[in-house]
Amino acid sequence: MQRARETTAALEHRWNAVALVDARFGEIQSPGVPPEQRKDWLRDILLRRWSELGQPHDRWRSNVLQAVLGIGEDTIVFSHSVAINVAGNTGRIAHPGPSRPTPSQFRSLRTH
Repeated sequence: MQRARETTAALEHRWNAVALVDARFGEIQSPGVPPEQRKDWLRDILLRRWSELGQPHDRWRSNVLQAVLGIGEDTIVFSHSVAINVAGNTGRIAHPGPSRPTPSQFRSLRTH
């Protein structure tokens, strides 16, 4: 979550506030994949459906969805593109996300 924290720092400074870090918005896990192969692994999973990825990724996706559904006030979330697209399936996002992981697309949160 280092990149998300770096992005958050500018807003924290401007608003003179400290952001809450929620690990559920972290990057999709790549268990057993060496760091030098992660880019190819990620490229491969972006072509698949969530149902093809298995239990660890299903659990990660559920955690992202629970985190979004638990937001009860106007909120800014800094995260990674796959998590942002997962959040699109909650109905709390301006444009619903797809049924598979996808590359970065801008999404804006709205509260109900």
